[in-house]
Amino acid sequence: MAITTKLVGVESLLAKLRAYATNAPLRVQAAVTASLEQMETDAKALAPVDSGQLRDSIHANPSGRLAGSVTVGVDYAKWVELGSGRNAPQPFLYPAYHRNKTAFLASLKQALKFRP
Repeated sequence: MAITTKLVGVESLLAKLRAYATNAPLRVQAAVTASLEQMETDAKALAPVDSGQLRDSIHANPSGRLAGSVTVGVDYAKWVELGSGRNAPQPFLYPAYHRNKTAFLASLKQALKFRP
């Protein structure tokens, strides 16, 4: 007794999987970049302004498809964020991250959904 199986639609499935493999990383890259840019915007809005040098030194830096950072280019930023013996903390970077964390995870989840 022989059993014969015929697979129908395999080529279509393979084409869809290839498209997913191509498009998903691009969607993830877009989600990462958008999140970094929003964190930059929020950090700039939250940063205290004296001369504007601190605010102007905040930049989003996407690096590849799955990574990136938001950096501050002035050396005194840590003392503003965390405070010092003379000055109270004025956090701007961590609150910007915290504001965007949930939205970023949701957009990442959406980017990874299978779309035939």
